[in-house]
Amino acid sequence: MTHDEARAALEGLFAAGWTATPVAYDNVPFTPPPGLAPWIRLAIEGGETAQASFGGSVRRFRCTGTLRVAIQVARGTGTAGAYRLADQIGALIAAAVIPGLALEAAAPASEAGQADGPYFRLTVAVPFWHDDFR
Repeated sequence: MTHDEARAALEGLFAAGWTATPVAYDNVPFTPPPGLAPWIRLAIEGGETAQASFGGSVRRFRCTGTLRVAIQVARGTGTAGAYRLADQIGALIAAAVIPGLALEAAAPASEAGQADGPYFRLTVAVPFWHDDFR
């Protein structure tokens, strides 16, 4: 699996399985929903790549990364709604079966005091890895 195939699989997981809020994808135009309704932003970060096999005509490279889901809820409304969405993201990740892509457990991390304009932000991190055969 290539980096682009991993990205497509992760974005496809949310496109097909996430209905709780609108989703913003990197480098795609997005307008937050009206009335400060919640929404999420996906960011797929590459990590390290290490050669995992030697010799032969095809070698295996282990590639790591992190899916970061920034949950945006109206500022001043507490964190309960954001944590409920984080739990739903965790359930989606736990149920996902993507051949060639290993997803670890989703972990929410409060960014105390962090805000994007009128929104409070809670980020969920999901480490992943895949093998690339070249």
